[in-house]
Amino acid sequence: MKNPIVSHVAITNLVTALESAVLDSSVGIAHAALAGDADFRLHITKLLPGAKVKAHRHLHGEELYIISSGGGTLYTGTVNEAGAEDWNEPITVQGGDTFSIAPRMLHQLHNTGTTPLVLIFGCPDSHLSTDREVVADFS
Repeated sequence: MKNPIVSHVAITNLVTALESAVLDSSVGIAHAALAGDADFRLHITKLLPGAKVKAHRHLHGEELYIISSGGGTLYTGTVNEAGAEDWNEPITVQGGDTFSIAPRMLHQLHNTGTTPLVLIFGCPDSHLSTDREVVADFS
């Protein structure tokens, strides 16, 4: 038996998606969905020079980051037993880099470059609603 032919393919243009991005005030960025479902969806955002995602963590599920263009600094860390944030050494990231953020890992991305940083990220929908804990920014 032959595989059925898919009759519909959704195509999303990255530039058009960025133009329709909606502000997510809890982490301070505007983003737009690209593809996927509630279990794992791709989004796109653009950070202008100096902009940053507020520091936060998720208790469940990984988050995938793909730096499409631009560059910046990634901050990661953990929350210790006393409830304080323990930050690791900052990591420089640039266009073409991809990495995943493990559950419970603190993370913050800051555009420390001179051009916009375009980020594609993937996560469960819960990361954008019920499974997000915003913490004090890296300092």
